[in-house]
Amino acid sequence: MQPILLKATVHPVPKPPANACRRVFYKIAQSDYFDHFISVCVSFNILQMCMEYDSPPKWYRDTLEWTEFVFVMIFLFEAFIKIVGMGFKMYFLQLQNNFDFFLVIVSLFGLLESFISINITAMRVVRGIRILRLFKSLKDIARLLNHLYESLMSFVYVLFLYVLVIFVFSLIGMRFYGDIEKGKLGVLGEDASF
Repeated sequence: MQPILLKATVHPVPKPPANACRRVFYKIAQSDYFDHFISVCVSFNILQMCMEYDSPPKWYRDTLEWTEFVFVMIFLFEAFIKIVGMGFKMYFLQLQNNFDFFLVIVSLFGLLESFISINITAMRVVRGIRILRLFKSLKDIARLLNHLYESLMSFVYVLFLYVLVIFVFSLIGMRFYGDIEKGKLGVLGEDASF
């Protein structure tokens, strides 16, 4: 019971703001429909990123850049709605929002590559982690990944124990059989090479 209690954390729950305008943004940010819309946008954005290839025609490249711009604006608008609705402090208290905001900033830098001749390819590659946002809405997969993570932590201890056992048996083997010369097996005689 104690390990479960030690792992338990208290997550702050945002309260609806007193301001009527901010309350509208808060209701939108907390809406399941809004969350599903953003999940669909993330899915289409991942699909759009998978459609890039080397030396495409100009119309194809322009279409991909335009759709990337639309998706970045949608995610920027999502961050704006949540910051206004939840408040700046409450927005950044949630780790998922920190991750989303980081991806928005990286995506904005990726857009600069289209307008200025600088190479930010590494920043554009980071956008691929946006697929992890889908796990927030897929609660069963998130729970499964959490159990997998906990199992892997136990596996590390099992692996450590396995290495320790191999080490002990190698020491025992060196102690008992360390005196045997190469090519000689004491029981079979002096010339026991195969």
